[in-house]
Amino acid sequence: MAAATAERTVCGKCSKAKGISKCEGCSQIFCYNDFIEHRHDLNRQLDEIVINHDIFQQDLTEHKVEPKNKALHQQINDWECDAIEKIRQTAEEARQILVKRSNDNTICIETKFSKLTGQLRRGRQENDFDETDLSPWKRQLIQSTEEINNASNIAIRQTSTTLVNKISVEILTWIAMNEDKYLYVSDCERNEVKRWLVGEKSETIVVGGRGQGNGLNQFNSPSCIFVDQDYSVCISDEKNHRIMKWIKDATEGIIVAGGQGEGNDLARLSCPRGVIVDPFDTVYVADTKNNRIVRWSKEAEDGAVVDGGNNQGSQQAQLYSPQGLSFDQQGNLYVTDRLNNRIQKFDIVPNSSSQ
Repeated sequence: MAAATAERTVCGKCSKAKGISKCEGCSQIFCYNDFIEHRHDLNRQLDEIVINHDIFQQDLTEHKVEPKNKALHQQINDWECDAIEKIRQTAEEARQILVKRSNDNTICIETKFSKLTGQLRRGRQENDFDETDLSPWKRQLIQSTEEINNASNIAIRQTSTTLVNKISVEILTWIAMNEDKYLYVSDCERNEVKRWLVGEKSETIVVGGRGQGNGLNQFNSPSCIFVDQDYSVCISDEKNHRIMKWIKDATEGIIVAGGQGEGNDLARLSCPRGVIVDPFDTVYVADTKNNRIVRWSKEAEDGAVVDGGNNQGSQQAQLYSPQGLSFDQQGNLYVTDRLNNRIQKFDIVPNSSSQ
């Protein structure tokens, strides 16, 4: 009787069967020499990330000294030189608001960047990393670079007066109007949503107004608004990475998408903006920093990617900082693909089983 031949595990690179080792990152089998070479290759990739990390660290330091929005400062300075003495106090107040906003954005970037710095140092010191670590490190570094280089939502507004054009620092807001001619405005500085009836001068605070926070009655930079026929309001709570729904006259909102912290899995969002709801209560979200459109069925714990999510880019299946959303009567979804300077149209028919 012929003896059964045992199958031997061999190196995936040179087919040798001696001294084999398995890389937990890529799950490939290597002989000793090829495993050492594989580790050298991983170290070379880490070196590249560290070099880019150091370059970004220098850019971040320069950004703290001289913010990217220095042109806005110059507008303030030019106006001050042409103005009379009694309006100098207004210029100083405008500078303080602008500097605070810029510093707040920089601090937020620094916090995430410090976490990446620690991960890179531990990976280098402990030599305990593989491909599954390098890929997210690269993505985090690219995302941080985009955040510091992309233009912020700050503008200078001028209003005519009898003496000079008085300036103020203005943070751009989002608006929506329902069929009854109520205008809804999100105030990301005061973390509240206000409502006006067209033609009236006084406003009503509809939701929020309780300071910045992540409670169910609070916001952290509210942006896009969707108002339903029953006066329910869905709002993108951008820096809390969630979509909140407020039923009319409610004292607290309901999380209808996200709310699990920032991330790119199907349970989380990253700085969402555009939001719209179909007749079946399916919530469509422009997941801005994840460059994708996600929809959440009623009471679902996870969302489903409608389009994008293939990294940022300008190809047909890619988005780059998607913002506003809108449906037409045929069920087509329109997306403002902001940094690609285009409007994308997707053939989507909402239905009760959307998931």
